[in-house]
Amino acid sequence: MKRSGLLVGILFVLLLELVALATIRYLYQDRREAYLRSGYTDMVRSYQSALETYELFSRAIFNETINKPAVINLMYQAARSDHQKQALLRHQLHTMMQPSYQGLLQNHLNQIHFHLPDLSSFLRMHRPAVFGDNLASVRPALAVANKRRAYVSGFEVGRHEGGFRFIFPLFRGEDLAGTVETSISFDSFTTQLRRRFAGDYILLIKSDLTTQRLFSNVQSRLVPSPFSSQFLQAPIQDNFHSDHLSAAEITMVATAVKSELEQAQQAKRPIALAAPLQNSTVSVYLLPLTNIEGTPEAYLVQLNRDANLQSLKEGYAIAAWSASLVALLGGVLIVSLYKRAREMSGLNRLFHQAIDALPYPFHIIDTQTYRIKVANRQASHGVEKVEEMTCHALSHGSAQPCDSGEHPCPIKTVMETGTAAVVEHRHYTADGEEKIVEVHGYPIHDEQGGISRCIEYVIDVTERRLLEQQLQRLAETDPLTGTANRRRFYDKLAVEIDRAVRHDRQLSVLMLDLDHFKEINDKNGHDVGDRVLARLVELLGSLLRTSDLLGRSGGDEFLILAPETGFDDARILAHKLLVAVREKLHDPQAGPVTVSMGTASFKAGDTPDELIKRADLALYRAKQQGRDRFEAGEQ
Repeated sequence: MKRSGLLVGILFVLLLELVALATIRYLYQDRREAYLRSGYTDMVRSYQSALETYELFSRAIFNETINKPAVINLMYQAARSDHQKQALLRHQLHTMMQPSYQGLLQNHLNQIHFHLPDLSSFLRMHRPAVFGDNLASVRPALAVANKRRAYVSGFEVGRHEGGFRFIFPLFRGEDLAGTVETSISFDSFTTQLRRRFAGDYILLIKSDLTTQRLFSNVQSRLVPSPFSSQFLQAPIQDNFHSDHLSAAEITMVATAVKSELEQAQQAKRPIALAAPLQNSTVSVYLLPLTNIEGTPEAYLVQLNRDANLQSLKEGYAIAAWSASLVALLGGVLIVSLYKRAREMSGLNRLFHQAIDALPYPFHIIDTQTYRIKVANRQASHGVEKVEEMTCHALSHGSAQPCDSGEHPCPIKTVMETGTAAVVEHRHYTADGEEKIVEVHGYPIHDEQGGISRCIEYVIDVTERRLLEQQLQRLAETDPLTGTANRRRFYDKLAVEIDRAVRHDRQLSVLMLDLDHFKEINDKNGHDVGDRVLARLVELLGSLLRTSDLLGRSGGDEFLILAPETGFDDARILAHKLLVAVREKLHDPQAGPVTVSMGTASFKAGDTPDELIKRADLALYRAKQQGRDRFEAGEQ
């Protein structure tokens, strides 16, 4: 009986051990897969964010710099000229675009490529000596853009390399003058992507595409990929930085995941794998890079020596050995108690490892006392023991909870709404540098349904806000004069008209252009013309009020929005500006410069277009009556 009881006890303990090991393995695999899925999602978001940023930048460059009459007319002539004339036009276009191209290079958008309507290369700004090759058979995206006469974008393998292409048609009236492509190479793109999502990036190109499209000297530099026999890649170069994998390590990882990677690729499912590597674990994410038709032409492989995956693996190994040891040393009750304690400890350890791996500060805060109950390393700010400190004391050194426009309290918002909240704070480093952060708050409900705890995490969005401001300036400002562009002027005019209607206020618009500006350009060159425009803007800016808005309508034509200005005051302002230009604007080469102006004052029912049209008609009358004068629109 004793033997049978002991045997039953041993078998029961062994059974518990097997169940424990199976459970631990399941939890490990489940957490590993969840972590990999989350990492893959973060990588894809980072990729999409970087790509959208470059697409917005490309559109801004196209609208503000390329899609201009001078460029379009030049391309239109090139399509209808012989080789000798094309060479001259190519040189002119290269000279015209060089300043803008240098600006693109600083933002890693490293290619501008002009094509004629017959799909032949006209000018590669990145390789101006290579031109004339017909791209119809090697650049499907270009052929589609030409056929559709519309903008297209996507990843595509070209003559020199694979890159992210943004192709815009150029029209002169209804005629297609050609197309222009701005693009970013894979290396430049991943340099920016690495700032959002760290790791090693490799481009895998389908083998059949390399022979069809790449120049032979580029093909010769590619080697078979260790990840899959269907792809080629650039040779792996050793990077001795501790954050990067060596060429040998990458080859070992590729060999370990090759079979599983090819199976996942054939099944067309997201590829997020983990590969063992000596005393570490490497995450492997494979993202298809699709062309404009949605077909993958290449794959982006992201590799990262992931401490969190290694911690999960080590935690699994430790947990498995611990379960076996407990099974050998104790009875059923001891094993059961130990298992529960071990599982709770393991989950707590995994939880702390997970939050410590987060790249941003993370807290769990008592909603009644504002005291921190849990915090990760990023949240400590150099303080050894942050638990039981108040959140406002830790983040701002304040004895009182946050409650201001600059530092709204996310916990109060969560308590008031019962839902998640996001607020924005401005923090300052020890050396006075301003940081803009998003503070995210999420409620934790107790058993009674009340909100007893609040999760907070903080994300630094300073760089994102700066980039948004830069893009906003590009979208609203004329690049030559720094004045408002046409879109911004119309938006502001619509706001002022609405304000004038609601508050019964006066409003006027003045339109002016330089007299004989074409002659200035023709006789002295565009540099002198640009200088005259800049000096005119400087002079007008010194005379206008801060509430006035100066905008460039196009060419040498400018608009002035004058709030709180009626018919008579608009005439006085026009006379003042006219005299100031006549007396003060004198260029060393162009000589004295004058302007003609037309004014229009707001009448009930006016739309922005109607108000500007009346100012334009008045300007036309001023020019018809001899220039260097102004005319007022009907009152």
